[in-house]
Amino acid sequence: ENTEAPDMPTVLLLEHRDDVHSLLSDELAAGGIQTIRATNSAQAMRQYVGRPTDVLIVNGDQPNESAWLLAAKLHLTHSAARIWVYKCRLSTCDAATANFLKIEELIDYDGSFCRLAAVLHARLAKLPGQARRLSDKGHGPDQAVA
Repeated sequence: ENTEAPDMPTVLLLEHRDDVHSLLSDELAAGGIQTIRATNSAQAMRQYVGRPTDVLIVNGDQPNESAWLLAAKLHLTHSAARIWVYKCRLSTCDAATANFLKIEELIDYDGSFCRLAAVLHARLAKLPGQARRLSDKGHGPDQAVA
């Protein structure tokens, strides 16, 4: 695991595919964002609880896993956790569920991992530096999908 600079955003990325994880983490690292990997929901939960990150980014199409269940469980103990979910194609039900569970970002990448990497990088670049981890100490606002 890389050493973290004080103002370097850190994300926990739940992605089971090695090639996709590598592409996304390389793109984010090029933009100064540290990536920690989880390959399943249980591992993501343990990682996040042990070391909260700026954002938990979850593959919503992960086989035999539910991004929605993970978000609900994590919000029980970390109510202001920033959770982003990406899916190949979004449905109206996905948007409604994301709003209900206070998923901060819901990203439709339409099968293009290069597009996904660019969208993640652009949205992460907008994160306020001083708001990092304050949300897990009860000082940050919960945000939902607009």
